[in-house]
Amino acid sequence: MTERITFQIRARTIDHLGRGQIADAYTAISELWKNAYDAYATEVSLNIVEGNPSFASIIDNGHGMTYQDFTDRWLIIGTESKLENVKTSREDRFNLTKRQRQGEKGIGRLSAAFLSPLTLIVSKKQGHPYAAALVDWRLFENPFIILTDIGMAVEEFDSLKELPDLIPSMLNRIKENLTGEYGSRNRTRRLRAAWTLFADIKTPTGTGSEIHNYIKDSHIDFDYLETQFQHWEESFTSEEPHGTLLLSLGINRELDFWLQSSVAEDDEAAAAKRRLYQTLVAFTDPYSETKIEFDYSVHIYKNDRWSQLISSEQVFDIFNLRALEHTIEGEFDHNGHFEANVRCYGEDRGIKSLNTARPSAFKHRGKLGPIQVCIGTFEPELNSTTHSVSEHAILVKQVKESGGIYVYRDGLRVLPYGRVDADFFDIEARRGLNAGLYFWAHKRVFGRVAFSRKNNPHLLDKAGREGLIDNRASRELKLNVVNVLVEFANRFFGRTSDYRKELLPIIQSKNISAQKAAENAKKKRRLNLNKFLKDNNKHILEISETARRIQEELLVAVDRHDIDTVQKLSQQSDSLEIKRNELRLSAQPPKNKDLEKRYRQYRDSYNELCATLESIQKALSQFIEENLKDCANDQVQSFFYSRQSMLSSKVGNNLKRIKVLVNDISDNWITQADEDNSAYYKKAHCFLDDLETGTDPVTAMNLLDREYHTLNDETTLRYDGIIRSLEQIKDEIDLDGALGYVQFEEEELRQKVTQLNSLAQLGISVEIIGHELETIDQEISRNLRRLPNIVKETSAYKIIMSSHKFLVNRLRFLTPMKVSGQQLRETISGKDIEKYLLEFFGKNISSSRVNFIVTDRFRSFLIEDYYSRIYPTFINLINNSLYWLNFAKERIITLDCKDDEVIIADSGPGVDEDDINTLFTLFFTRRAQGRGVGLYLCRENLAASEHTIRYISNEDEKILPGANFAINFQDIAYDL
Repeated sequence: MTERITFQIRARTIDHLGRGQIADAYTAISELWKNAYDAYATEVSLNIVEGNPSFASIIDNGHGMTYQDFTDRWLIIGTESKLENVKTSREDRFNLTKRQRQGEKGIGRLSAAFLSPLTLIVSKKQGHPYAAALVDWRLFENPFIILTDIGMAVEEFDSLKELPDLIPSMLNRIKENLTGEYGSRNRTRRLRAAWTLFADIKTPTGTGSEIHNYIKDSHIDFDYLETQFQHWEESFTSEEPHGTLLLSLGINRELDFWLQSSVAEDDEAAAAKRRLYQTLVAFTDPYSETKIEFDYSVHIYKNDRWSQLISSEQVFDIFNLRALEHTIEGEFDHNGHFEANVRCYGEDRGIKSLNTARPSAFKHRGKLGPIQVCIGTFEPELNSTTHSVSEHAILVKQVKESGGIYVYRDGLRVLPYGRVDADFFDIEARRGLNAGLYFWAHKRVFGRVAFSRKNNPHLLDKAGREGLIDNRASRELKLNVVNVLVEFANRFFGRTSDYRKELLPIIQSKNISAQKAAENAKKKRRLNLNKFLKDNNKHILEISETARRIQEELLVAVDRHDIDTVQKLSQQSDSLEIKRNELRLSAQPPKNKDLEKRYRQYRDSYNELCATLESIQKALSQFIEENLKDCANDQVQSFFYSRQSMLSSKVGNNLKRIKVLVNDISDNWITQADEDNSAYYKKAHCFLDDLETGTDPVTAMNLLDREYHTLNDETTLRYDGIIRSLEQIKDEIDLDGALGYVQFEEEELRQKVTQLNSLAQLGISVEIIGHELETIDQEISRNLRRLPNIVKETSAYKIIMSSHKFLVNRLRFLTPMKVSGQQLRETISGKDIEKYLLEFFGKNISSSRVNFIVTDRFRSFLIEDYYSRIYPTFINLINNSLYWLNFAKERIITLDCKDDEVIIADSGPGVDEDDINTLFTLFFTRRAQGRGVGLYLCRENLAASEHTIRYISNEDEKILPGANFAINFQDIAYDL
């Protein structure tokens, strides 16, 4: 008789189905987000939290699970809940539209094993108590344990307040799997034998005995996790809470990278961070006009501050795509016929059609159903694009964050498509063969291919959720999308396209002309400003001197009550007011050191003139009020008519100037129009004469048409520019002011790019040198200590030790800025800061002959914060003061407290009034060889703890005449 034998499942099967099937942490997260989607959540978030140990949480507001759901479904692999005939009740759907289930095999929950060794799931279903399950995935690494011998911890409770008391017993239930003390004798024997056999076996996470000890020693500090439960409770919007909180305790390396110092970031960390964006950005289809009610986000909690990395609101969507200059937006129907609206060089070209490369793809057993396609891109070169310079710059940035052709099933992403390393449609391979012909670039394209499971049941995921199964359906999908890319490139976008041949030269000519016009305008503005300063610098000094003379004579006349002299001086003041208006400088200086210096000198002289004239006017008004009361009304009327006369004169002069300019413009364009009207006749009439010599009429017409199009393009470019400019002038748009602003912004951006590259290189150098110097320091110190005592007594040894100590102290300046690892807030006093500054700057302060004053009030202030934020702030501020004091006769730095603000002041030249608004901007500097990073970091470091810093511009608030900074510390106290 044949013996009945059954399969037995080892516990390691769970490890294979979980971690073994998932490519990376972010794919695991996407699987858990899909589970939230299946639970009819409308919100889901990933939160990565710094701690000891660090952890991550996934929070959703879906229908949640009960104790029965955990035991009958969640802990059963391959459940029937994913089958099509299993319905979700209306109550559990919260009246949302029915959703197509995303899970296919019922094992998506096992992806939690990829995130951390220990997972705590807490869930709440409406009308039911809370339920919680604790899983230690390390148990499933033991290949000798039978799966049914492992027991999980599941609890039911009425309030989250009860959970802390349940955690210890749940942990004990997990640890019981190491001994089997509560099970049958056979189970106990099997478990103990399994761990004995496993003890010396090596795994990627350690030996069997090490894994045994990790499980045995594991613990959960609920107080430490309490903020996450509060965060979850705060997300409840209904009276009856519902949803799930999944806690991954002791997160894996990919997630932990986000909590490490960016200074220490290596290639692996940078690549892992890029994968987060490439995997979770645009998790739901942003190219569909019908949005799925499913919001997602990723948050980081680091250095006591939350920051958002990803949001469902921050995506490149269908409306952004439709604004691109090149787009295809269409659909394959059931028969494989493709129709799409095409946009080429910013203009709609209408509905275009294409028959599929393989019609049989839509007829065979694994046939394809309707598939939506939308793809867009932009020209890489500025001279060839219809986008403006600013639009193009934004697109270059956006394509790095959201570029690629994604694939969506029922509105949710199919991974890994869209990532840089997942070029499903082989765009770059074809581009490598002929970039001009095939046109599309994977790194410069936006878009997606979308389909539904219902209409395309044969497009299935691989077991590890890393792409579609390579079957006939997926191959046909790829072939048909590639056919669209190739054919539409040939017809509309690529090198062989008639549209490109016709339009690209026109666009390039237009852009080059605009660029030349901008350069000419920039040059003209610079020349005009230079000429204005040169012509008027001496003049404004003379007028200022005249104004000061009038002011002095007026004071004497007022004292003598000399009404005639006062009136005479008033008339002279009015004439200066007219001249002052003529000397007003409105142009913003370009980024030119010499021109900027002369501009500021002129500006200061102009401001001084304005102040003098204002003082004269106040003195005149006061004199009239005190001495001419009887005729005060007459004086006011006289003042009124005087000002009216000045304004009328200025308006009249300006109008005359405008009429002259308008007439000059009109004359120039009339002359140009005459030339343009005769140009075609001059260039093309010869083709008519050629007819008499036997030229073919068709050839003659082609030549005539070619000349027409050439001249038409030239005149279009020539006249469009002047018409647009005149229309803007008509609409009272200040073209010169707008151009000046744009040029100023352009110069700022160019300078920032240069400085950013320089700063990046500096950061790399510091990182490399820092590691090397730290190693060298340890080696030097160790060997210096090993020298004989007789050597240590020499003066040479003492000098070496002193110099080495000085160098090490300098290097330790970097230590407070290290933010990796666990940090603690410390009580920091003004006295601590003083000591640190003197140790660091002591020799510089004394050698520079600086009087360094620290008040008792400063020494006594106390704050709770990190050294890594506070010390570098003061280092940067004092370093700046020491630099600028080189240009001062009296050299003083004072640290004080005033009205609960900490003041750092010096007696240097101070900050120019034009620079105050940009003082804390990254890369702004007035220092020779400066990088413009220090004050920016001061502000950012302080802002991390909700402190603020400002520059004191009010002279009454300053304690020294130079630069004065005020720091407002939160919760400042004093040790008096």
